[in-house]
Amino acid sequence: MPKQILQINTSIRSADESYSSRNAAFAVGKIKEKFPGSTTTLWDLTAAPVPYLNAEWDTAAHTPEDLRNDKQKQLLEQVNMRPLLENDIYVIGLAGYDYDMPAVFKSFLEHMVQFDVTINPDWSPRLLNKEVIIITAWGGSNDSLEPEIGYEYVLKKAFGALGIHNVKIFNIYRTDDITSTEDNVQEQIAKYVAEMN
Repeated sequence: MPKQILQINTSIRSADESYSSRNAAFAVGKIKEKFPGSTTTLWDLTAAPVPYLNAEWDTAAHTPEDLRNDKQKQLLEQVNMRPLLENDIYVIGLAGYDYDMPAVFKSFLEHMVQFDVTINPDWSPRLLNKEVIIITAWGGSNDSLEPEIGYEYVLKKAFGALGIHNVKIFNIYRTDDITSTEDNVQEQIAKYVAEMN
């Protein structure tokens, strides 16, 4: 059965130069091979960044749809989270900068929680049965740099709050040694996608 895929890129580099974006595209390609007829929507958070959270937006996002005033509705229209509802699989190319995720993606995570879009007014999740594949790229020439355990914990916690518990993370370490790390991750991605239902 064809899948609807949302590819989210976060790198400041072009799609060809970015390890995370390039391997997200690789994963999308493998999904399309596995599920012919699948479609992709690309959301580049560097080209179209999500605004940083503020108190007015947070209040609007946590107000049930039928109780929002016009200003609150306009604020929420600045960030359309409906692609999360409309797609089956999210493939995220997650660049790593200064030991953490890019600010644009942290803002994306904060905006994900919207009443009547991703969650119901009683806080029950609406994104059940979705899948997330995350490809991170870290390191440059620093042989000792690896993502902290807390980094993956935050991602799984954020998606889990919306009902998504099928979150798979692939990490590319030491990106200056790309001949080994990228090939290994692509093998892992290909195997993972081949076993998807």
